[in-house]
Amino acid sequence: QTKKNMDKYFTLSGLKLYADAVTDRTTTRVYGNGKMQVVVFPAAQPTMNTRPPVDVVNDIHKIREHVKQCLYDNVKIYNITSSGDKEEVTWKKSDTSNQYKHDIYHGQTLSDAKSGTRICQYDIRVPIYFTVPFGSTGEYRWIAEDARGAEP
Repeated sequence: QTKKNMDKYFTLSGLKLYADAVTDRTTTRVYGNGKMQVVVFPAAQPTMNTRPPVDVVNDIHKIREHVKQCLYDNVKIYNITSSGDKEEVTWKKSDTSNQYKHDIYHGQTLSDAKSGTRICQYDIRVPIYFTVPFGSTGEYRWIAEDARGAEP
């Protein structure tokens, strides 16, 4: 299925942003050395618009990949400053880790969640990595908005 075809079957609702793969934490501390990355997780829930063909309904992988691509392409990430202002994050963005040995990754595994950490089962979280530039060390509170001005 092409992206256009998937868009006619599903929309995304409930856009949120987390600093963790499975909890509802929205803040994280970053260290700016120009190599380390911080990862944030925009999340949304797919909502069916019209009944898709059986091959789409039965292929959760297709649905997840569509949601991931839609979020990666259309979400704007912001930091809420100490004065309450919204500041767009313009750092180098990637959908993969650069494998720098000190990546700041607060994401937990499903096994961590089974040991007592709350896990969200209803939204799809997409990791987006930002390379933290020099001089950007500090505590950040993250939010997300749809770059198109509506729910993604």
